[in-house]
Amino acid sequence: MNLASLNLRMSLPRAERSKWPIFFSFLALLTAFDTIHTYVAHRGDGTPVSVAGAIHWGIIYWLPYFLLVPAAAFLVERYRLNLQRIRSFVFHGVAGLVFAYAHNAIAAVLPSPGKILPAYGGRFFFLLGENFSVDYVLYCSIVVAAYMLQQYSALKEREVRASQLEASLAQAHLRAIQAQLNPHFFFNTLQGISVLALTGERDGVVEMLSRLSNLIRVSFDEHRPQRIRLAAEMEFLESYLAIHQLTLGDRLSVQCSIDADALDADVPAMLLQPLVENAIVHGIAVKPGDGTIRIEARREGNTLMLQVADSGPGFRASGPRHNGIGLSATESRLRLMYGDDHKIEYGCSREGGATVTVIIPFADLRVNSLTPPAHRASA
Repeated sequence: MNLASLNLRMSLPRAERSKWPIFFSFLALLTAFDTIHTYVAHRGDGTPVSVAGAIHWGIIYWLPYFLLVPAAAFLVERYRLNLQRIRSFVFHGVAGLVFAYAHNAIAAVLPSPGKILPAYGGRFFFLLGENFSVDYVLYCSIVVAAYMLQQYSALKEREVRASQLEASLAQAHLRAIQAQLNPHFFFNTLQGISVLALTGERDGVVEMLSRLSNLIRVSFDEHRPQRIRLAAEMEFLESYLAIHQLTLGDRLSVQCSIDADALDADVPAMLLQPLVENAIVHGIAVKPGDGTIRIEARREGNTLMLQVADSGPGFRASGPRHNGIGLSATESRLRLMYGDDHKIEYGCSREGGATVTVIIPFADLRVNSLTPPAHRASA
């Protein structure tokens, strides 16, 4: 979580606490202004009223608002205006009528100065005729103001989430750079390329240099989008795995099972790399003998299932998060991008190792990019 989002969350409770005192103070100020206006206007048109009478009329008119406006605000928040649903307009249209009638019904209960209309029914219809338009416009103004505030709040939330996603992607890029260019990985890769050169495998040297160059290029690409095709993600992952296979040799076997209809799926950029890195570093590398990593992707209805499994020692009893920060960073990114509309599950593979399964909403993302070579099971 970045500082901006933290400050936003800390400021919300304080804003909620200060909202109503400010609102009631504003209403009290309007009551005072209207009372002064009533007094001055009646003196100007030759029908003067006393100061007490002006205050009395001000209380009759404005006191019901102290009860009704908070109720209207609650109703508007509970049933938010939806510009794409006619029934939303109908609901608030009827609510505006109720608001206007309720205001004048309460005002009619209060005793009128001068007893112009002593009967309750007479006072109610007199006040309704005088105030209905203003009351209805006031309710509509509350609805519009609440809608604008909601849109503004949603906009600010999207900006915060976008900022968090950018920071998350930057962190993923940084971790990829560290994984690829830390001294151990870098020198092992160069040593493997040197061995290929000494044995005269010219094509192998060219291929490994090309893959290493591709990893560096993608990692330093600041304009890479947040979401990419699964095919592009697999292309990046193929270069990453090929270099690890060069350094680990026959100890590492990779099996890919990617359904054809999943290759165009929309996935977060560099989603699989930290999962595979975790499987290699904490699975294959720490267990003697040969090891296997299985990568699966398939569409399941409206969701996309991605799974990385290894034949290592599996997760420790203390939980998967203690196997490195890659998994916790992945959890954070998925939570930011999909909210509750995703799953990440940890389990045991059929070889006894660890399994990480990610389930996200399925969406096609067809962009102009190179389709990677066919992914095949390697011996």
